[in-house]
Amino acid sequence: MHPLLFLAILYFSVPSVDASEPKPKEDAFLGGSTSIGEELSQAAEVHSRSTWKWKGLRARLIEQHGLAVSSDYATLLQQADGSLSGSDQAMSGVFRLYGRWTLVGRGTDDAGTLVAKVEQRHRLSGDVTPAGLASEIGYAGITGLGFSDAGAFVAPFYWEQFFASGHVGIVAGRLDSTDFMDILGLGSQWNSFQNAAAISNLSIPAPDLGYGVGAGVKLNDQWVIGTTLHDANGKQTDARWFRDGGELFKQAYVSWTPTRARRFTNAAHLTLWHQDSRETRELEESYGVAVSGNWLFNERWMPFLRWGIADGDAPLARQQLTMGMMFNVPDSTEQLGVSAWWQDLSHRDLDDQSGLELFYRWQVIPNLAITPSVQLLNDPALNSDENSIIVYGLRARVTFF
Repeated sequence: MHPLLFLAILYFSVPSVDASEPKPKEDAFLGGSTSIGEELSQAAEVHSRSTWKWKGLRARLIEQHGLAVSSDYATLLQQADGSLSGSDQAMSGVFRLYGRWTLVGRGTDDAGTLVAKVEQRHRLSGDVTPAGLASEIGYAGITGLGFSDAGAFVAPFYWEQFFASGHVGIVAGRLDSTDFMDILGLGSQWNSFQNAAAISNLSIPAPDLGYGVGAGVKLNDQWVIGTTLHDANGKQTDARWFRDGGELFKQAYVSWTPTRARRFTNAAHLTLWHQDSRETRELEESYGVAVSGNWLFNERWMPFLRWGIADGDAPLARQQLTMGMMFNVPDSTEQLGVSAWWQDLSHRDLDDQSGLELFYRWQVIPNLAITPSVQLLNDPALNSDENSIIVYGLRARVTFF
């Protein structure tokens, strides 16, 4: 049965129950704004405003079984005003089912939780997907992060365990490295920016989904230190154990926030990383440093800044500087965002490139958001015929459960 049909049947069959969901812990410190835990917190806020019938079922699953689960479907249509190949339009869809199942120590600070997500990514129209449009227009990067045709896969899948009254945490399994590294409170490609340079630091060669371990220590309410180790050759659609040998990506970080409840809106981070040489990709040993930070003023304006510098050819950029602003629309869950970036690309034959992205997320109803966007890509490094290329985007996202 198609997953969307199954969800529709479930929606109309579950009786409406007025039940409130437990609020997420405000002192959590493992995982960033793209992690499953934070996405579940956002989904809980969505459904607290929704009249959909299974709101009560969500609360019962959490209270009775320790299972927090959500699902959504997102589409992205992108149109470029120029192309090297003639392919200037791309559209893709992504269905996601994700959750956290607390199996040990439920209700305590030292809980153990199984964290997992299933995705199905597919092309809807055009010759390419948004994840592949950049190569068609000569831009070094990704204009539609995550919107590919990779098919179905499980990502991530790991165990999270806390100790010492919740002050020490570990994760182990198949990890998404970006969930634990160079964290900013910008959200993800599902609800904010779409260009990879707008929402991540491409001076860090973040590995794809793969096996890894990590640990974090909450020193107090302001300071957290941590580290993670990943298979440098991980691949989201290939679950083999260290498929190309023991080549590793390692990172360590220090994070500060005035209080744990503000760790996404008001924070600063320092990241140090190192990647082994990757023989199959002919990439040399690389290392670097990155800093990032954002601060929310008056619950509306949130400027942010991200900078990183690297030595070695593993990352896309030797240096990247990104800055921008998020604006929360008053009396609404709608949001406006602008991000601008400059990159000194690692390939010695490529010139610098820069770009800008602007989006507005219109919350049509609590469970449905429509997001128009525009990207201005200046001096695309792989297209010497164009000084700039504009990419128009339209994203729709519905949260089912």
